[in-house]
Amino acid sequence: MISVPVSNMTLDIKPQYIARMVGVFRGDEASELLLENLDLFGSGFVLGNSLVMNSSQGFTWSIDADYLSGKFNKATYDGEPYDEDLTYNSFRIGLGVRYNF
Repeated sequence: MISVPVSNMTLDIKPQYIARMVGVFRGDEASELLLENLDLFGSGFVLGNSLVMNSSQGFTWSIDADYLSGKFNKATYDGEPYDEDLTYNSFRIGLGVRYNF
């Protein structure tokens, strides 16, 4: 994690590598589409950022933005393996509470 001070806040930059990513389908719609037995395998990366309101100790607030990008290159259906070529992208924004020691 890289932390950069910005005024009375801190910007945390958190790049991460995902060595093994698994995708599964569950629920009624997956069952209707016959996808319940499909499992996807791959890798990817996450670029996470947090803007943290500075506090010496105790609780503090953070605004988080995370971008996930991955590629599924293997799959199994009913245990039968086959090659796949699918990408997955996700962008999430959140509000968090942290405790600083």
